[in-house]
Amino acid sequence: MTAQQPSAVASHYRQGDLRRKIDEALDRLHPGHTTLTTDELHGVDEFHTGGHPATRELAEHLELSPGLRVLDVGSGLGGPARHLAQYAGADVTGVDLTGEYVDVARWLTDRVGLADRVRFQQGDIRTPASGAPVSGASASCRPSVSTNGSGSAAIVRGYSKTAWEKSTVA
Repeated sequence: MTAQQPSAVASHYRQGDLRRKIDEALDRLHPGHTTLTTDELHGVDEFHTGGHPATRELAEHLELSPGLRVLDVGSGLGGPARHLAQYAGADVTGVDLTGEYVDVARWLTDRVGLADRVRFQQGDIRTPASGAPVSGASASCRPSVSTNGSGSAAIVRGYSKTAWEKSTVA
């Protein structure tokens, strides 16, 4: 199977009016709320395999502590990143290929008051800022979590239902 180019992936997921759709849905679900909690967003911001129960399981498995830095790769609309920040006290950066997802993730993060601990940026983790591809980089087929023992962790989401894996990076 050939990996899709990042621009093709981003184009596939781009909707153009996602923020408006989510805003209208949130207005129907929570009329009159200008601020929301992460719990009130679960129906719209976690469309990964397993949904919010998988996010809770991941957070418990990781045994995160306040101040731990986490990189959420393929962060989508940011639900898991916000959950890790709110319930574990982690400092989370999410990276996603789709600019619209990043914009909506930032907007939702502002709405729940977590912008001081959760940030999102558009990008391809296989390509550093220099633009040169990372040697040997590929998309993960299995969700995994890596920690380097110095207060940071990375979450890489895959597409299967296999168990989360936690490993130490040298």
